[in-house]
Amino acid sequence: MNTTALAAGPKPVASRWIGATFAGWCAGFVLSILFLVAIESVGIPNTQFPLALGMGLAVGFTQGRVLAPRLGGRWRWILTSSIGLAAPFIVMDLFQAFGVDVPYALAAYIGIGGLAVGVLQAGVLSAIAQRAVWWVPSAAAGWVLAGSSVFVAERFIPPGIVGIAGLLLYVGIILLGGIALGAVEAMALHRIVDAPQRDDDDYESVR
Repeated sequence: MNTTALAAGPKPVASRWIGATFAGWCAGFVLSILFLVAIESVGIPNTQFPLALGMGLAVGFTQGRVLAPRLGGRWRWILTSSIGLAAPFIVMDLFQAFGVDVPYALAAYIGIGGLAVGVLQAGVLSAIAQRAVWWVPSAAAGWVLAGSSVFVAERFIPPGIVGIAGLLLYVGIILLGGIALGAVEAMALHRIVDAPQRDDDDYESVR
C-alpha cells in the first residue's frame, strides 16, 4: 500500500485541528452533563463514565470531520475517541459498583483514557501514515493537559470571585483545555499526516 499517496489530501489537517478540537471540547462539556443527568435519571447514580463518554464522542465527531477525507469516513475516529476515553472510567465505575474502593484523580484517569485513545487512533492513522505510532504519546499528553484545566479551575480561582463571575471563569478555564488538546495534537498531526510526503520525496532524491 502506498501510504504516502493515501496521506496526500487536498488540504492540510493540522491547520484546522485546533478549531475542530475546541468546538468538540465545548460541545462535549454540554453533552457530558446531559449524559450524566440521563444516567442518573434511570437510577444509576455516582458514575463517572458518562462524562468521559460525552467528551470523547463530541471531540471524536468534530475531529473526525477534519480527517474524514483522508480516512474515508469519520466513524472509526469517533468510536476510538469515545471508547478509549471512557474505558478507564467504566472500569472504575464497575469496581465501585461491586463495593471496591479505588483511588480517583480526574487528571490521571483522563491521562489513562488519552493513552487508550492514542493507541486506538494510531491504528486508524496507520492506514494513511507511516509514523502513526507517534500519535500515542501526543494524544496522551494532549488529553492530560486538557484534563488538567479542571484541576486549575478548582484550585486556582481566587476565593473572592463568586457568583456568575466565578462560574464564568470556572467554565472558561475548563474550555481552554480544548485549545491545549488541539494544539498538542495538531503539532503531532502535522508531522504524522501532513508532512510525510515531503520527507519521502527527500529520501527518494537522496537515493
